[in-house]
Amino acid sequence: CPAAGSPYKDKPRFWIDPEGYRDAKGDAFRLERHPGGLHIEARLAGRAHRLEVDGAKAHYRSDQVAVELAAGTWSIGAWEAVTTLPEGTGIDLVPCATLVALLAVAEALPALVTGGR
Repeated sequence: CPAAGSPYKDKPRFWIDPEGYRDAKGDAFRLERHPGGLHIEARLAGRAHRLEVDGAKAHYRSDQVAVELAAGTWSIGAWEAVTTLPEGTGIDLVPCATLVALLAVAEALPALVTGGR
């Protein structure tokens, strides 16, 4: 826990209900279990990100890129741009790494956080 600043602002804010997530101001996260795996979605700096984990495979998607990953090692298997990107555009996968790191909270979520896509 940060000793200075605003810990309530610095920590990830998770939403259980879809409406709360949709209406949340600022950065927000929502993790949901589904048959065979789970997904975590985030809105970071106004941009949508989603990581789905199904067994040994994971899929990350942002407004720029879709990436297939090996769950566990998180190595990139395949990727593609989901929009036309100008030549030389860099793709930032820090949000993907953030979602991977936050998967650890899945154990702490209530069993009622389940559903489908």
